[in-house]
Amino acid sequence: MRQAVAAVEQRLGRHESKIYDLVEAVVAAKAFPWSDVHLVALYQKLFITQAALCELYFTYEETSDLSLVVTPVSADFVDSVGADASEASVSSALSASEYLTGPNILFFSNPDNFFGVTEARVQAMLDSFWDNYQPSIDPQPALAVLGLLGEVSWQDVRARYRSLAAKHHPDKGGDASQFVEIRAAYEQLKRLYAR
Repeated sequence: MRQAVAAVEQRLGRHESKIYDLVEAVVAAKAFPWSDVHLVALYQKLFITQAALCELYFTYEETSDLSLVVTPVSADFVDSVGADASEASVSSALSASEYLTGPNILFFSNPDNFFGVTEARVQAMLDSFWDNYQPSIDPQPALAVLGLLGEVSWQDVRARYRSLAAKHHPDKGGDASQFVEIRAAYEQLKRLYAR
C-alpha cells in the first residue's frame, strides 16, 4: 500500500488531479498484482487509489497546513489555514469533508472489499449504481424508432432490431445516421429490459 500512497502523493503535487490520472500513477507504480479479470482489475485499481487518498487525507489533516480535497472525480490540496484560502477552496473543502466522512472511508479501509471482490460482485455494484442513478426512461420513443408500439417483449425488440439493422446497415447500402439511431434505441431498450 505504501507504493500506492507514494505514487498518488507524487502525482498530486500542488494542482488538481483527476482520479483517472491518480489510478494511472498507481498502476505505473505496480503497487499490486491486479486480477486477470478485466472488470475486477479495474475495480481494484480504483479501490487502491481511493484507499491511498483516504490515507493521505488523514495524514495531511494531522500534520500539515494543507487539506486534501477529494471529490468523486478529482483531488487537490488547499490551504487549510491563513487568508489564502479562497471561497471556492473552502466550499470545495466542505464538500470533500462530507464526501470523505461518509461511508467511503469505511468502505476503502476494509481490506475485504479489495481482496474479497469477485466479478459478480463488481457487476452487482455497477448494476446497483445504474438502478439508483439512472433516471426513469420512457421506452416509447425508442420503441417508436424501431417501429414498435405498446407492450412488447424483449424477443420482439431483438427481432425487430435485427431486421432493421440488416436493412439499414451502412455496409449493406443503408443510411449510416439511421442505423446509428436504430442502434441507440436498441441499446436503450436493452438496458431497460435487462433490469
